[in-house]
Amino acid sequence: ETFQVGESPSEVVWTQPTQIGLFAWIVNQGGVNDPDGSVSLWWSGAGGYAVTTNTGSVLGQLQDNIDSPGKIFSDTATLNMYVPNTAGDTVTEGTITFQGGSIFATIQPLVNNSREVGPNPTSMTLTGGLGSGSRLAFVSLAGGGQIAVYDFNSSFTSPALYNLPGVRQVFSAWDQ
Repeated sequence: ETFQVGESPSEVVWTQPTQIGLFAWIVNQGGVNDPDGSVSLWWSGAGGYAVTTNTGSVLGQLQDNIDSPGKIFSDTATLNMYVPNTAGDTVTEGTITFQGGSIFATIQPLVNNSREVGPNPTSMTLTGGLGSGSRLAFVSLAGGGQIAVYDFNSSFTSPALYNLPGVRQVFSAWDQ
């Protein structure tokens, strides 16, 4: 089946299956009508749940704070995703919102926030929870040939930058 998403789709990243179905984040690189790109949210619902009637469809797009999206990281502990903005210096966090009651609800993507990490981020990954419960984020910065590392749970700490000329992507055992 074909689904309408943004211009120039380049990647699909799946979330963990939930009781109400399966979600996918779709990276749209952009084009003439959408030069900054976007991220679409697709959903296919599990049977027996009266969440929404548009199962198996694209529910919405994130465009705010999106600027030439890179490789998405889907957090396996939540339904959140993180997209590097390759034409900027931020990573944008998106989440899935549920609005309505227990009988009928709508599902939409929502931008939570953006975090400055350094020039031209292309990919991101997280470590699992360490003994203290903290998690580290690793972001590849193609523009500066660096890796940005920061405490994922703290919005106050600046990323530590490590030189790694030629870096394009980062990945870990927690990636899909």
